[in-house]
Amino acid sequence: MVQHGFRPENIKMLIKTELINGNYRIAERYINILKKTLHYKGWAEKYEKMLYEPESIISDPELGEKIRMLPKRDFFISPDDAKNIELFLKVNPDNKRAFEYKLARLLLEKDLLKVVSEVKEMKEIGYVNFPRHIEEAIVAFSELAKKVPDLGGLSVSRDTERRFIEYKRVFNSYRGNKSLIDKTMKKAEKDTFWYYLQY
Repeated sequence: MVQHGFRPENIKMLIKTELINGNYRIAERYINILKKTLHYKGWAEKYEKMLYEPESIISDPELGEKIRMLPKRDFFISPDDAKNIELFLKVNPDNKRAFEYKLARLLLEKDLLKVVSEVKEMKEIGYVNFPRHIEEAIVAFSELAKKVPDLGGLSVSRDTERRFIEYKRVFNSYRGNKSLIDKTMKKAEKDTFWYYLQY
C-alpha cells in the first residue's frame, strides 16, 4: 500500500483483519472507502453489517474460523519455527492447523515416537478419524514396537492395515532391495509414510 496506494484487495484484507481483531472504527473507515466504489459496494455493505456485532463476526464461516485460531495471549516469536508452533499450541491448544503443522514436521523428521505420543489428543481436537499418513505412522510404530499406542478413542482403518500387509509383502519378497521394489511397487504404494520412512 505504501508503494501502490489503496488497492481493493488490500482494503478488503484490512477490513477483515480489523473486524477479527475488534477494531471496528478502523474497519469502518476502510468499509466507507469501498462503499464509494461501483464494484465493491455490495461487498463492503455485507461487512458493514458486522460492525460492532461480534456475534455476527464469530458466526461468519471465514472470520469466525480465524478468530478461533488466534492465540489466547501474546508470546515472543522465535527464529525456530518448531518452537513457534509449540508456543502457539501452548496459548491456543485448540488450533487444529498449528497441530497439523506440528505433526507434519514430526512426520518429515521421521519421529515416530513423538507422532504417536500426539495422536491421543486428536479426538479432543475434533478428528473423527486419522489422516492417512498419520495412520501409516501409527501402523509403522506398532510394527516396530510390537504394541499399539494410546489412540485416544480413535482407531486405524482396516484399509490402512490391509495396505500395510501388502506393502510388507512386497518389501519382504525383494528383501528391501530398493531398485527392485521401485520397479514392482505401484505409485500409490510408494506414496506412503512407510516408503518415506525406509528410504
